[in-house]
Amino acid sequence: MEPLSEIKKSIRTIASENWKATCFIAKVVDVDGEVCTIEMDGLQLTDVRLRAVVNGETSKILITPKKESYVLVADMMGDMSQLVVVNFSEIEKIEIDADKIVFNGGDNHGLVKIKELTEKLNALVDAFNNHTHTGTFEGIIAESEASGNIQTITMSSQHPKFDKAFYEDTKITH
Repeated sequence: MEPLSEIKKSIRTIASENWKATCFIAKVVDVDGEVCTIEMDGLQLTDVRLRAVVNGETSKILITPKKESYVLVADMMGDMSQLVVVNFSEIEKIEIDADKIVFNGGDNHGLVKIKELTEKLNALVDAFNNHTHTGTFEGIIAESEASGNIQTITMSSQHPKFDKAFYEDTKITH
């Protein structure tokens, strides 16, 4: 149905005396992308929207309920044809696609790109672990190879590699 025809139908329905938007509680049976299947009084209803507007835009907030949890569903047309979840008892995940997201006022600045940070830190560790000093060293006790007055000093301690698991919070990703 064309968008204009859909709008006209919606206005007629809302303007009629019989229209009643209602809400009810239902159990989540399955979730598939931006829609879910719910069960209410033994009846399964499919294609219940998890976003109020499904317009193909990538900017969105998508809240995915946990299976077997309960949701509050709004029947927008009063005839069970336009159902949308408006509240959740349990949430599996929240996806936010936006140009900018601010948490707690943004005072801690941007999030760290954990993969890139770990790679750069490990490059520094490699440089440190593989670095040797050559020159004239007096009074230094270390493993060395003498070559006249020039000595190559190899340090025996090695710094371990960084593991992102030490500092990554996997509950928030970007």
